[in-house]
Amino acid sequence: MIHIYYFSGTGNSLFIARKLNESLANSKLIPILNILKNPQNKVDVEKVIFVFPVYALTIPLPVRDFLASSDFSSVQYFAAVATRLGLYFNDFKRIDKLLKTNKLNSYFLLNMGSNDVKIKNYSCPSEEKIQALEILNLSEISRIIKIIINSENSREIDSTYLEPEC
Repeated sequence: MIHIYYFSGTGNSLFIARKLNESLANSKLIPILNILKNPQNKVDVEKVIFVFPVYALTIPLPVRDFLASSDFSSVQYFAAVATRLGLYFNDFKRIDKLLKTNKLNSYFLLNMGSNDVKIKNYSCPSEEKIQALEILNLSEISRIIKIIINSENSREIDSTYLEPEC
């Protein structure tokens, strides 16, 4: 069994989590906010995937709280997928610390369209840009799924970050 735990603010991470769930047999999609209502969560499955957006160059507080209050000691394989605007991210090590006795086997970063209206000169991404990002991300999701199915390790250095537009 695979549990896909997700946190999503605007829907980007939910989109990715749903795509993973559609393609992974014997998987279950679980919102992290629902789990936070029951602290001291014992997770007893073979594989766990965390999907979340990058907030202020780090992991969102609800995801940290979930990781800190859950017992993952019986899980055999961990993966994390972070969605982002394109800014540099190097905080998967925080998940390793919060998992206590385990570490992420694999982690991935996906660049998404900007929905941050606070950015100077913000404009909605064009339909073409959104479609291009979706095609790229769907291809990347296919690669991620193969890695997870085969329980492979993939801890790649962030090389796909973009320069901020502000």
